Amino acid sequence: AYLQIKPDASTIFKIGDIAGLGDTAVIVGSYGDLRFNNSTLTTMTVNYLNRVGIGTTSPSEKLVVRNGTASTDVKILAYNSAAGTEATLRFSTIASETNYEKAAIIARNAAGSFGRSDMHFALDSTADSGNVQFSDTKMTILNNGLVGIGTTSPSSILHLESSEPTLKIKSTQFYNTSAIEMGNGANATAGVITCNNNPGLYALELKFDNSQGGA
Repeated sequence: AYLQIKPDASTIFKIGDIAGLGDTAVIVGSYGDLRFNNSTLTTMTVNYLNRVGIGTTSPSEKLVVRNGTASTDVKILAYNSAAGTEATLRFSTIASETNYEKAAIIARNAAGSFGRSDMHFALDSTADSGNVQFSDTKMTILNNGLVGIGTTSPSSILHLESSEPTLKIKSTQFYNTSAIEMGNGANATAGVITCNNNPGLYALELKFDNSQGGA
């Protein structure tokens, strides 16, 4: 193995077996950037703006991950198969390194096998320095596709739970109609609840498709 320092426009540290032969890992300091190369390819860059790029030498944000022109994956791994294991992405918008983390996206292993996680979106609305917890979950998407707002255990495709649950549907146009459509596999629109906002008239109409026996 050898260590080479080359004083020129770039400062280069090489790690390899025999000079000119074999695989070589290179650390390059170039015009304020620090680049980590595997052979001739740059795998990671820390530029003069303290931005980190993986797969790119010109990161435009604090962290940019690129896989050429192919799809890119970023993995957060909680290496534990037990039920209740969480992989969490936390957010903070205040000058603190450890406190005031008020928002999080949590992948929680509910089944305890095969990594079948539910997704929880948590927000801590308490005016203190505390951090968001699983108990602060506001919306949940179970691994079977059920969505819960106000509950972490939805029992239908959309489950709203609150002391006074209200679902609001509002048209952005004055003369338009707001509607809820219901149907099944045989009839895409078996029933419709509409609210017509005609000039000077606010009317709630309940309509059913005649083929389903309604009126």
